[in-house]
Amino acid sequence: MTLAKSLLLGSAAALVAAVSAQAADLPYKKAAPIEYVRICDSHGAGFFYIPGTDTCLKIGGNVEFDYQVMSAKKSIGGYKATHTLGTITNRKFYNANGVFVRGRLQLDARNTTAWGTLRTFVSVQIDHKTGDAAAAATPGASTDVASVDKAFIQWAGFTAGRYQSVFDFYADNWNHYDLDDSDASINGLAYTATFGDFLATLSLEDRADRLGSTSAGTTTIGGLAQTAIVQGDMVPDIVGQLNYSQGWGQVQLTGAAHQQNTSLVTAAPLGTSANASKSDWGYAGQLGVEINLPMLAAGDQLWLEGAYTDGALLYNQITGGRNVNGNGLLQTDYDTIWTGTTATGFTIKSPTSWSALAAFQHYFTPSIIGRLSGTYVEVSYPAGSALSALTSNFNRLKVAGQLVWQPIKYFDIGVEVLYVRTDQQYPIALPAAAKSTINSFESTLHIERDF
Repeated sequence: MTLAKSLLLGSAAALVAAVSAQAADLPYKKAAPIEYVRICDSHGAGFFYIPGTDTCLKIGGNVEFDYQVMSAKKSIGGYKATHTLGTITNRKFYNANGVFVRGRLQLDARNTTAWGTLRTFVSVQIDHKTGDAAAAATPGASTDVASVDKAFIQWAGFTAGRYQSVFDFYADNWNHYDLDDSDASINGLAYTATFGDFLATLSLEDRADRLGSTSAGTTTIGGLAQTAIVQGDMVPDIVGQLNYSQGWGQVQLTGAAHQQNTSLVTAAPLGTSANASKSDWGYAGQLGVEINLPMLAAGDQLWLEGAYTDGALLYNQITGGRNVNGNGLLQTDYDTIWTGTTATGFTIKSPTSWSALAAFQHYFTPSIIGRLSGTYVEVSYPAGSALSALTSNFNRLKVAGQLVWQPIKYFDIGVEVLYVRTDQQYPIALPAAAKSTINSFESTLHIERDF
């Protein structure tokens, strides 16, 4: 028995020695060290290096919740998308409240290069809307819309992609409702030059992003069926900006040239042709001032803005369906109106608008903020067009107040009240109401968390 145990132990020792010798001959690979995420403070707070690269990345976004209540029994188009300008609609046929929910994700990637910072920015969002927020009359109706808010590349002074229009200034900065000012994300290509405290930018911006969807207008002129339609985009909008900034605030002057491109089609020959086409140029200009007011409280600001448009109503955020008439005038978009007769010939004319904006923010305490904002706009059509069926001169006043509580940074709980007064000279299609004034109120509970 002792001999057997000795033989067994000796064999085991020999086997272990052999395995150890073989293992010693194998190549040894040391585990790769863990690369921890490193802070990248050269581009500001919140950036970190993507592991294995020299690219700095910042992740952000927000979630918004709005519960809206509309108090008016009647409304005029141009204020709510559910209504057509020139038509009084009984609000009882529509939802009196609505809910708006948005989720947004943002990625900001930056690299330092010999030509300056190379930046790539993406902001995508999904909106879910019900009731009045969805511009829906049917109870239970809702919409889900996924969209690209921003997506652009910046390098060596150039910006290419989808960005905030160079024309914009205040751009609905604080309010969660549309004021009558320019606020648009567009596809474009821009170049910015810096001269001390001055920035000069030239931008080529997609005309289609301003027009949105348009529809053909049809009527009868001289016994012939006429249809006016928007023609394809030929050239982009040309937008310029000059900005001067210092510690007290900033001043910005912007201008835009906008092509009007439309055609008139008739069922019978119009002169020698059944299709008449015309192109012209509209324009818009805007001056804005932002003033910091730390003498009142830290964070206090005042914004002032004024704009004028000729043949480019969407630069004052004037929207609504206006595309057909009953008095020899046709409008296909927010830029031009066809006018004339088969005897005298046809031409296009442009509506004009001017607007003024003011917005004030005051910190009552570091966590309680009060805001007051408002716009006034007037829209005028060329002589005679105010009597067409769906075009009408009008003016509109919007005044809104907000009270916001920030229990922690980047977390807002607020209430907003919006008042809208619209004075409209009604067209011949509504002879019973030559002129009408509509007063509307909208209340909103707003909850937002940014990160």
